[in-house]
Amino acid sequence: MKNLSKRIDELTNFDYNVLVKGACCMLKIKNLTIGDGIPKICVPMCSANEEQLIKEADEIAAKHVDIAEWRMDHYENVFDIKRVVSFAETLKKHLADTLLLCTFRTGREGGNPIAFDDNLYFDMNKALIKSRHLDMIDLELFMDKLRLKELIATAHIYGVHVIMSNHDFHRTPGKEELMTRLMTMKRMEADILKIAVMPKNEEDLLTLLEVTQQMKSRVPKQAISDDIHGQNERIIVKNQWERFFGWRSTLWENGENRAEWLRAIRKKQVNTAIHYGPSAAAHEQQYYKANVANSLQDGNYHTYSLDWDENNLTISIDNVKFHTFDISSNTYFHDNFYILFNLAVGGAFTGITDINKLTGLKDGQKVNMYIDWVKIL
Repeated sequence: MKNLSKRIDELTNFDYNVLVKGACCMLKIKNLTIGDGIPKICVPMCSANEEQLIKEADEIAAKHVDIAEWRMDHYENVFDIKRVVSFAETLKKHLADTLLLCTFRTGREGGNPIAFDDNLYFDMNKALIKSRHLDMIDLELFMDKLRLKELIATAHIYGVHVIMSNHDFHRTPGKEELMTRLMTMKRMEADILKIAVMPKNEEDLLTLLEVTQQMKSRVPKQAISDDIHGQNERIIVKNQWERFFGWRSTLWENGENRAEWLRAIRKKQVNTAIHYGPSAAAHEQQYYKANVANSLQDGNYHTYSLDWDENNLTISIDNVKFHTFDISSNTYFHDNFYILFNLAVGGAFTGITDINKLTGLKDGQKVNMYIDWVKIL
């Protein structure tokens, strides 16, 4: 929570002298007018458990942040649609006047790399829209187009604003490709068009700005958000126009500091999941992710243990309980089974299929798994 509070303070105390002024349209959502006055601030909520999420929502509301984004792909109960809808209502109450943006970011677009199918994606977002427990929803461009158009139409019927997004964290596509993607979003009648790219040089930055300028004349009614992730800096350019013209670009935080912060977080981050079901295609899973107290990449050995009894699966790290899954009523964990110990890096589940992009082993390197004992009572 200290990190979240510090981050919010950094955003709300931002030095607006670095803004590059231009033209901007206005998109009004309840009491917030996007594109009018100072840039609006959106703070993500990425915790897995509900207690922590509620704490973050309360702090965001206390700081009077404009928009809170609930990253549902990190939520421990994300596969339970009824639970997701119910908890969205809880978050909305705690956020008070802060707008709620709900986002299920897929692994291929930079989200939490959990196993899911397209039906879950569309069913969950549709249920959220119909509940009206949110103000805005993020939908990814590279999903089934017919189902996306239906979902956007449903959102507009229920008064939910749609951000259509696309992310490329490895490069900046060419001007024609960027225009094609944005124009596709326009034709699908999204309210806000978002492109996130990775520029490698000044030419890439100029390409994105040129595309933004061209879109201004072609898209008079949609808002456009260009999120540029640089290697040495992070620039967020938000362009919204409807009746009035102009744009503001915000020079954000130093990218190296952000990268260092992310590396420190990931050294403490642990993911655990249980999978069960009649087949791989029809399986279910429960998922939990959180940070432990100390770094797990400090060069020392660490103990990961699983205690399995008739009611619970309890995961501990260095003899400290990390999480408990309730299996008391789950018949799959009470049948006969085989034990398989597996060590995997990359693959289809993580979305990393290129050996040159693996963060673990490189070609020719080896790894060993040592199991001291297995005791079955």
